[in-house]
Amino acid sequence: MNKNNSKIFRLIAFFFLFLTVTSFAMGNSQGQDSSASNPSMDQAKKDYALFLQKLGEMGKQYSQVTAEAKKVIKEEGVPVWDEQAGTFKISHDVNFSGTGPVSQTDKEMKYVFEKPGLKKGTIRVTIEDDKILHVRAFKKALVSGQSDEVVDEKYELPTLVSDPKPQARYEDGILTVTIQKPLFPKKSVDVPVQ
Repeated sequence: MNKNNSKIFRLIAFFFLFLTVTSFAMGNSQGQDSSASNPSMDQAKKDYALFLQKLGEMGKQYSQVTAEAKKVIKEEGVPVWDEQAGTFKISHDVNFSGTGPVSQTDKEMKYVFEKPGLKKGTIRVTIEDDKILHVRAFKKALVSGQSDEVVDEKYELPTLVSDPKPQARYEDGILTVTIQKPLFPKKSVDVPVQ
């Protein structure tokens, strides 16, 4: 789940919490007995259940659409602006991030990913051909009965690297990858996750 999806789900969760608290407060403020039937409250509960059902259907549709979009982007690519070259290039990065969530100094690049729910033992971070940061992992299913989600993302590094000891740390849902730059090229470097 990318950062925007995470924000959307937090907003939806907040909305549900707000509805629950508001419903409870309205019932208490009117001094009604919880065992008594209230037609407006019953209708509100039915509407809320219908809303949740429709929201679930929309979530499934959203997942299908984004999966198809990711597939097309991986196969065909999209044009993105390359700041260093001053031209457009074709990127197959499904996150539309160009070089990804990177901060740089003269000596290192640091990638910070908000990835809650990953199974730490499944996280694999590699640097491929001195220019691609590849992150793979499994994300725990949020709903019982659903299968784990596969995370497979690639980011083009802003400069060629061959750090002999890149570092990756996964803590509190945040994956941080630190790469020293630039050193001597290698074909592929495995990055241990601590």
